[in-house]
Amino acid sequence: MKLPSLRKESGSPRLRPELPTEPLVPPAGAVHRLQPDFLVRLGEEVWRLTRRADRAAAQVGEDALRGVHDSAARLAAALTENGVQIEDHTGAQYQEGMRLTVLHVDGKVEDDELLWVAETVRPTVLLLGQVQSEGQVILTTRPPEKETPT
Repeated sequence: MKLPSLRKESGSPRLRPELPTEPLVPPAGAVHRLQPDFLVRLGEEVWRLTRRADRAAAQVGEDALRGVHDSAARLAAALTENGVQIEDHTGAQYQEGMRLTVLHVDGKVEDDELLWVAETVRPTVLLLGQVQSEGQVILTTRPPEKETPT
């Protein structure tokens, strides 16, 4: 299989791959199969891309990142169509037995006190309803603030 070569962009120190002029043909006997690890990684990266785009949009405005949001939404939809679920737990009430890794708890926890997910560090990724990667979260004793309509 011939790999694309790299060419230098004019006026730029960066190398850019040349696009192939004909489709890449896999070797004889190769099987195309998406592995669960690949889907988990892709799901996590789509989640990160969406979060970063949201933070950037808050600074530069929604219109500037409309295309990025649209692309991230299309990627997430493609994953969903293929049985991948990405769960962000931020703002959810924490319950014992949830399949999450708790990295830290903010505040002093008293017996029977409710805990909330203050931040999702890594989302939970499920494939066909089965957890492939547990989420990682930071908990707090303070309930999430209610968003007020503007």
